[in-house]
Amino acid sequence: MTNGRNDKFFKVSELTLGRLVFLFVQAVIACIIPFVAVFAPAFISIGFLLYGRQRSFSVGLIVLVALGALGVRFNLMGQVAMIYTLALIFGWAISEGVTKRWSPSRIVIQNGGFFVVLIAFGVFAFEMLSSTSIVTYVENYTTTLFSELLEKNRAVLESQGEQGLLMIDQLSAPKETAREVLRWSPLYLFATVFITFWASMFIVLKNALVWKTVHIYPYLSKDLANFKVPYNAVWVLIVGLVLGVAGSYQEYFGEMFTTAAWDNISLVGFTLLGGLGVFYFFQGFGVYIALLNRMRVFGFFRNMLVLMTVYMAWQVLAVVGVFDTWINFRKFLNKKNDEGDIK
Repeated sequence: MTNGRNDKFFKVSELTLGRLVFLFVQAVIACIIPFVAVFAPAFISIGFLLYGRQRSFSVGLIVLVALGALGVRFNLMGQVAMIYTLALIFGWAISEGVTKRWSPSRIVIQNGGFFVVLIAFGVFAFEMLSSTSIVTYVENYTTTLFSELLEKNRAVLESQGEQGLLMIDQLSAPKETAREVLRWSPLYLFATVFITFWASMFIVLKNALVWKTVHIYPYLSKDLANFKVPYNAVWVLIVGLVLGVAGSYQEYFGEMFTTAAWDNISLVGFTLLGGLGVFYFFQGFGVYIALLNRMRVFGFFRNMLVLMTVYMAWQVLAVVGVFDTWINFRKFLNKKNDEGDIK
C-alpha cells in the first residue's frame, strides 16, 4: 500500500472511461436541478478518487467546454456551466482532503472557509477593478431577467388571482429585489458554500465502499454526523440575537442611530445567526441521525425521512443543535451496540 492506495483491491480494468464520463454527466444533471446542485461535487469527487487528478481534470474540462459551447446558444446552459465550474473545484478539494486523510469535519470547515474568503476576495476585486459596480451589474441583470419573465408569463400570472398579481408586482420592481438579494448575499454565500461541502462530503462517505478499494481513509459518515459546535460559539449566537432583534425595538433607544443604521445592525445580527445556524444545523442533523438509529429506522424509509426533514424542517434541526450544546442528546440516544456507519 502506497500513497493511501489499496493496491490489493484496486482493479484498473473496472475503471473505464465511460464510467468516469457518467459520473461527470450526473454532476451536470445535479447542477441543473435546484437544491440538488449541492450534491454535484460528490460525483466529481468520487471521480477524482477513483481515476486520479489527470484523467478527472481532463474529462471535467471537456465537459466544461461543452457546457460553455451550449451556453452560447442556451442561456440556461451558461448558468449551469458556472455552477458546474464551482462543483468541479469543490469536488477536487474534497478528494484532496480524503487523499490526505483529513477528518470529514476538517474537509468541510477548512475548504468551506477558504472558498468563502476566496469568493469574497474575487467580488471585492471585481468591485475595485471593474467600471461597473456589483450593485449596478446585479440590478441590470435582474431588470433584464424580470422583464423577460413578465413579458412571457403575464397572461398566466393574471389568471392566477391574488398570488399571480403579487408575483407581477415583484417582477415589476426588479431593482428593489436586487438590492434585497445583495443585502443578504454574504449569508447566502456563506451558507451555500458550507452546506455544499457538507452535503457532498456526506454523499462521498456514504459511497465509501466504491472508492475505499483505491484509497485508505479511516473515517465514516458517522464521524461527520458527530460534528459539534464549540461551546464558546454560544456567545456569538447571543450577540447575533441581540443585534438581530435590536432593530425591531429601535423606538426604545430614541434617536441613537438612524433607521438605516438600525436596519444594518439587524442585518449584521441576523447574518451572524444565519451563519452560525448552518453549523448548528450540522450538529442537529447528527442528533437526528442518532434518533433514527435508536428507533432502528433504516433503508429507503430512512432516506426519505432524512430528505424530507432536511428540506422541510431544517430550522428545527438547527434549534436542536443549539440545545444539544447543553443537553447532549446523543448521550441518551446512542445505543450500546454500535450501528456502524449511517445507513
